[in-house]
Order: sequence, then structure tokens, then C-alpha cells
Amino acid sequence: QTSNTSIDDTEKSVQETNHKSIVSNNGSKTNSRLTQVAFLNAELLNFGGDYRAALFSLNRFVNQLKLNPQVEQVVVLQEPVNVSSLANLQGSTLDENTSERTPAVFKLKIILKPTVETGQQP
Repeated sequence: QTSNTSIDDTEKSVQETNHKSIVSNNGSKTNSRLTQVAFLNAELLNFGGDYRAALFSLNRFVNQLKLNPQVEQVVVLQEPVNVSSLANLQGSTLDENTSERTPAVFKLKIILKPTVETGQQP
């Protein structure tokens, strides 16, 4: 199955957060863990103006990411379509010129499950 998602490598970034060992009041010590967070900017390919299909494709992609056992959380930061009632509408429903359509760009925040410093999953 081919994907309808294009990822712009110049727009993705990964942040790593090192959680230091913490000693609690009872003297127990937790392991240091490394959390990786990726911010992904992508675009749905072959977007033909069908907003419902664009949202469906995004939700399917997010659900596929969540099935990965290394993924802790996926947050949609920007949907490919602005469904806000405050958004300005532009264009015509009769306009069939695809060159004037805005791209279906979306942004995700992907948080991987923490790993111990040795790189092993807990």
C-alpha cells in the first residue's frame, strides 16, 4: 500500500529530554530515562479538495503511528484543513483549477516511550 503522505525532511526535528535520576523521600531511586519528541510537518499528496477525505487520511495515519509499540503519544498540532468556524473561506465551489488549491499540510508531535540510558525499552 502506498502512502499519501509526504514528509519534508527540512521541517522535521527531534528533541531529546534527559530525565535525571530522582531520589524520593523514602530513599528509592528512579532510573534516568531519555524521552524523544519529534515535530513532523507533512503534506497529503494528491489532495483534490475533499476535506473529509483529508481528515480521514490524517486520522488513519495517526492511528497507524499509535500502533507502533515505541510510540507513547501522537498529537495533531495542525490539521490539513482548518475546520474552525472563525476561519476565512476563500475560493469558489465551482473552481476546478487544482493549481489554485492550497496544500493539505499538517503538523504532528510524536512522543516516543522513554528508554533507559542504555537504549533498552523499560
